[in-house]
Amino acid sequence: MGRIKHLFWTFILMVATDSSAQDGTLDTTFGNSGVVMTDFGGYLSDIKDIAVLSNGKIITAGGIFNQSGYNKFALLRYNKDGSLDNEFGADGKVINDFGGYYVNGMLQESEGKIIVATREYDYFEGIFASRSFLVQYDKNGILDSTFGVNGVIIKNTNGINSLALLPDGKILAAESYGSTALGVTHSLIRYNSNGNPDSSFGINGAVPITAIGQVALTKDGKILISSSDGNFVFTRYLNDGTLDATFGNNGTLTIDIDVDNLRFVKIQPDNKILFIGRSYHFIDSPYTISDDHYRIFRLLPNGDLDANFGENGMIVLTVSPDSALTDNAPDSIVIQSDGKIVAIGRHPYIDEYGYSLDQIGIVRYLVTGVPDVTFGENSLLLIPNDNLGGGNMSNSTCLQSDGKLVIGSTFCEAHLSCHPHTLLLRYGLGQTLTDNEFEGHKNTFSVYPNPVSQIVNLDFNLNQSEDLSIDLYDVNGRKISNLLKNKNFQSGHNSQQLDLPGTLSKGIYFLSVSDAEYTAVVKIVK
Repeated sequence: MGRIKHLFWTFILMVATDSSAQDGTLDTTFGNSGVVMTDFGGYLSDIKDIAVLSNGKIITAGGIFNQSGYNKFALLRYNKDGSLDNEFGADGKVINDFGGYYVNGMLQESEGKIIVATREYDYFEGIFASRSFLVQYDKNGILDSTFGVNGVIIKNTNGINSLALLPDGKILAAESYGSTALGVTHSLIRYNSNGNPDSSFGINGAVPITAIGQVALTKDGKILISSSDGNFVFTRYLNDGTLDATFGNNGTLTIDIDVDNLRFVKIQPDNKILFIGRSYHFIDSPYTISDDHYRIFRLLPNGDLDANFGENGMIVLTVSPDSALTDNAPDSIVIQSDGKIVAIGRHPYIDEYGYSLDQIGIVRYLVTGVPDVTFGENSLLLIPNDNLGGGNMSNSTCLQSDGKLVIGSTFCEAHLSCHPHTLLLRYGLGQTLTDNEFEGHKNTFSVYPNPVSQIVNLDFNLNQSEDLSIDLYDVNGRKISNLLKNKNFQSGHNSQQLDLPGTLSKGIYFLSVSDAEYTAVVKIVK
């Protein structure tokens, strides 16, 4: 069986990988060498959400439009190989024939039904306003007459910003209403499976919330609302809509870094909370931004920062061309079955004509928040646009049951303006080794003293003679220096003294020990 790179971190590492099969390669069994670009007969298109069905088929939701005012939303279903599924809608496509063209979210029910939240802005009875739509289709792409009115609920709201599906089939929606006489501008609504408000939740199915944001569910059925108002704000509710007093301060948690903007939230299987945020502050005027950083945070289930993740519960993505995702930074997170964290977003680059464009970047971390240096180039994989031209940005991602990553992207082929098109890409992220495969390699590594000063000792056991190289990395996955190059060690117990660079500042670092086939990483603190 061919092996792929796999890294398991603790204070002593035992790792098995194979350099012959690299993580992060396009899946050539999907579309045209891993890429699917869908044509809408000359119309422009984008993609806003994506889901993988239990049978491996892929659903996407997005808009189709032109510059003359034509605006619709569309659902597409693809087969496993990336071809359009002719059993869904018309030749794999469902294009709505009513209002609502901007997609805010999509849910996939267990019976194959699809729920989509959309909104539109237009003139209604002489007033420019917005309307929201909650739409349900059956598994074949036909409007479900058992939901709302002929499959549609129309609401005079500013938008349904986020959706979540409960195990019993009920639907949670975070909705914005603008100003009201009661001063309630945002609500969390719970709908029954037929589209009627659930009267057992809050007051007549609604719970007032202070800010519109993302809805996520914990494994024990609690509801997390995440938003930003200059700070990161999280509120958690029990199943009946009352505040969860075990979270934060009587149900609410505020994190103040600087001027803070929330981008994405993901709840892990152990109920820890991962989220992406951007923090910055203004200097001289409200138009000059300084100290602009993206961060990935992890909170414990009670809302405390997880001290075992990154540095004090966060990873700071520094703005540097050779570090992890920078500038436009990550937009979404998926969690592999082995607990590794994959962040996907936009990475700026300059093309051959000197234009500043975006390309998709993927960065992978270990469960502890340490950059996985066995992935891509020092934990970062950039998806080149060489064969496409123009800019490419990730809008939505999901992980298949086989561990492959599907990216829904909006692609712009023009340099000076964007004429967007829908693009799907599928990548292999690597396969976790089984326990039997893992047990075949008993190499162990430990360091002392730790924390270190200038000299560090590395003790290890080898089950066969190996030529080893040792590199030093910082917490952002940047290679600092090579400490040892292709030195031969015999099987059995070995010890190697390493001299760290004299200019090394205090902090967390990693020793990457590798031969031609395997890699191990050991954490050190200076």
